[in-house]
Amino acid sequence: MRIDIYGLPTPSGDALRSRAQTRLWLATQRHAHRLAWVSALFTEHNGDGEMPRTTCKIVASLRHCGSIDIQHTNIDPSIALDLACARFEQALVRLAPEVMAVEMGEPTQWETPA
Repeated sequence: MRIDIYGLPTPSGDALRSRAQTRLWLATQRHAHRLAWVSALFTEHNGDGEMPRTTCKIVASLRHCGSIDIQHTNIDPSIALDLACARFEQALVRLAPEVMAVEMGEPTQWETPA
Protein backbone atom coordinates (compact mmCIF):
# COMPACT_ATOMS: atom_id res chain seq x y z
CA MET A 1 0.00 0.00 0.00
CA ARG A 2 1.33 3.41 -0.98
CA ILE A 3 0.79 6.51 1.20
CA ASP A 4 1.07 9.95 -0.44
CA ILE A 5 0.84 13.37 1.23
CA TYR A 6 0.14 16.54 -0.80
CA GLY A 7 -0.25 20.29 -0.19
CA LEU A 8 1.27 20.60 3.27
CA PRO A 9 1.14 24.00 4.96
CA THR A 10 4.64 25.51 4.92
CA PRO A 11 5.23 26.44 8.60
CA SER A 12 4.81 22.87 9.88
CA GLY A 13 5.32 20.88 6.68
CA ASP A 14 7.89 18.25 7.72
CA ALA A 15 6.37 17.56 11.13
CA LEU A 16 2.87 17.34 9.66
CA ARG A 17 4.08 15.01 6.87
CA SER A 18 5.57 12.61 9.42
CA ARG A 19 2.42 12.79 11.57
CA ALA A 20 0.18 12.22 8.52
CA GLN A 21 2.14 9.15 7.40
CA THR A 22 1.99 7.68 10.91
CA ARG A 23 -1.72 8.42 11.42
CA LEU A 24 -2.67 7.04 8.00
CA TRP A 25 -0.68 3.87 8.58
CA LEU A 26 -2.29 3.36 12.00
CA ALA A 27 -5.77 4.00 10.55
CA THR A 28 -5.26 1.49 7.71
CA GLN A 29 -3.17 -1.13 9.48
CA ARG A 30 -5.96 -3.72 9.87
CA HIS A 31 -7.17 -3.31 6.29
CA ALA A 32 -3.91 -2.48 4.48
CA HIS A 33 -4.06 -5.63 2.34
CA ARG A 34 -7.34 -4.35 0.84
CA LEU A 35 -5.97 -0.92 -0.14
CA ALA A 36 -3.90 -0.09 -3.22
CA TRP A 37 -3.01 3.45 -2.11
CA VAL A 38 -4.02 6.17 0.33
CA SER A 39 -3.42 9.89 -0.12
CA ALA A 40 -3.97 12.92 2.07
CA LEU A 41 -4.42 16.37 0.54
CA PHE A 42 -4.17 19.50 2.68
CA THR A 43 -5.75 22.74 1.43
CA GLU A 44 -5.92 26.06 3.22
CA HIS A 45 -8.96 28.36 3.09
CA ASN A 46 -8.67 32.02 4.01
CA GLY A 47 -12.08 33.59 4.54
CA ASP A 48 -12.82 37.30 4.81
CA GLY A 49 -11.84 38.26 8.34
CA GLU A 50 -11.87 34.65 9.52
CA MET A 51 -9.12 32.46 10.85
CA PRO A 52 -7.48 30.41 8.09
CA ARG A 53 -8.82 26.87 8.00
CA THR A 54 -7.19 23.71 6.73
CA THR A 55 -9.05 20.87 5.07
CA CYS A 56 -7.57 17.39 5.16
CA LYS A 57 -9.02 15.18 2.43
CA ILE A 58 -8.20 11.47 2.52
CA VAL A 59 -8.79 9.37 -0.59
CA ALA A 60 -8.10 5.64 -0.76
CA SER A 61 -8.41 3.09 -3.53
CA LEU A 62 -9.82 -0.27 -2.49
CA ARG A 63 -8.32 -3.14 -4.45
CA HIS A 64 -11.57 -4.72 -5.63
CA CYS A 65 -14.43 -2.30 -5.17
CA GLY A 66 -13.98 1.44 -5.61
CA SER A 67 -12.65 4.17 -3.38
CA ILE A 68 -13.23 6.03 -0.12
CA ASP A 69 -13.22 9.82 0.11
CA ILE A 70 -13.25 11.56 3.53
CA GLN A 71 -12.53 15.16 4.48
CA HIS A 72 -12.48 17.28 7.60
CA THR A 73 -11.85 21.02 8.09
CA ASN A 74 -10.41 22.71 11.17
CA ILE A 75 -8.31 25.71 12.15
CA ASP A 76 -5.46 23.40 13.25
CA PRO A 77 -4.08 21.14 10.46
CA SER A 78 -3.15 18.43 13.00
CA ILE A 79 -6.70 18.26 14.32
CA ALA A 80 -8.09 18.18 10.77
CA LEU A 81 -5.74 15.25 10.05
CA ASP A 82 -6.62 13.35 13.25
CA LEU A 83 -10.38 13.69 12.77
CA ALA A 84 -10.21 12.82 9.07
CA CYS A 85 -8.15 9.72 9.92
CA ALA A 86 -10.66 8.69 12.60
CA ARG A 87 -13.54 9.04 10.14
CA PHE A 88 -11.54 7.18 7.50
CA GLU A 89 -10.88 4.28 9.88
CA GLN A 90 -14.60 4.11 10.72
CA ALA A 91 -15.46 4.00 7.01
CA LEU A 92 -13.02 1.11 6.49
CA VAL A 93 -14.60 -0.84 9.34
CA ARG A 94 -18.10 -0.19 7.97
CA LEU A 95 -17.10 -1.32 4.46
CA ALA A 96 -15.14 -4.41 5.56
CA PRO A 97 -18.01 -6.94 5.15
CA GLU A 98 -18.83 -5.67 1.64
CA VAL A 99 -15.18 -5.70 0.59
CA MET A 100 -14.76 -9.26 1.89
CA ALA A 101 -17.84 -10.35 -0.08
CA VAL A 102 -16.40 -8.89 -3.29
CA GLU A 103 -13.02 -10.54 -2.64
CA MET A 104 -14.75 -13.92 -2.24
CA GLY A 105 -16.83 -13.43 -5.39
CA GLU A 106 -20.18 -13.19 -3.62
CA PRO A 107 -22.82 -10.84 -5.08
CA THR A 108 -23.15 -7.54 -3.24
CA GLN A 109 -26.31 -5.57 -2.58
CA TRP A 110 -26.06 -3.78 -5.95
CA GLU A 111 -25.43 -6.94 -8.00
CA THR A 112 -28.00 -9.59 -8.87
CA PRO A 113 -26.97 -13.24 -8.76
CA ALA A 114 -26.75 -14.93 -12.15
